[in-house]
Amino acid sequence: MKLYNLCILVTSAVAHSWVEKAILSAQELTGLVGFPRGNVPRESSLFSDDAMTNLLLPSVRKHNVLEESDLICKDTQSTYNYTNGSPALQNGHVTKLHSTPNKASSGLISVYGTANPQPSDTLRGVQEHGQLLSRAPFDDGTCYQINNTPESVRRRGLPQRRHWAFEGADLWCTIAVHLPSDLRKGSTYTLYWVWDWPSSEGGHHMRTEIYTTCLDILVE
Repeated sequence: MKLYNLCILVTSAVAHSWVEKAILSAQELTGLVGFPRGNVPRESSLFSDDAMTNLLLPSVRKHNVLEESDLICKDTQSTYNYTNGSPALQNGHVTKLHSTPNKASSGLISVYGTANPQPSDTLRGVQEHGQLLSRAPFDDGTCYQINNTPESVRRRGLPQRRHWAFEGADLWCTIAVHLPSDLRKGSTYTLYWVWDWPSSEGGHHMRTEIYTTCLDILVE
């Protein structure tokens, strides 16, 4: 059974996020990197937060109800459509979260997997029938962005894993995902990353706020 790390970089606004990269890891860092479907690199002139963010429920929806028809993948990630320079992974700003308005915690990450993805896959369907591979808080307790908050300073003093070059001085948040041991060589395995991060709307009333990213693993 292989161990994969999905490395998540939180934007400075700490208002939304997505999977930036997937890193192949075993007993040590291998350096193999993969990207989400339809990735728009930050250095691209076409990049924007909206280009990569998939929010459920949509802000325009007045009723706080997740509908059965809500698709789990953003329209630009509903099919296997990798962009130049951002391939699938081949098998071979949490320090400011406490000051984010209306948020009680960093939220919960769930990663589901399937060997038979469909463009019509819904969030409800995957949650109810998908193969849950991993579940953990978004904040892994050690990740940080370089800033002057006391939490960033504190975490920089903690024992750390070796940084990947693309992280720079930051330490990205990660979630470990154990893939099924029976994956066929030459197959493609799809991962659905789901971040459940509800917002308080006063009192005990919470508004559903879920972010998703869809990406694939090429099994060799």
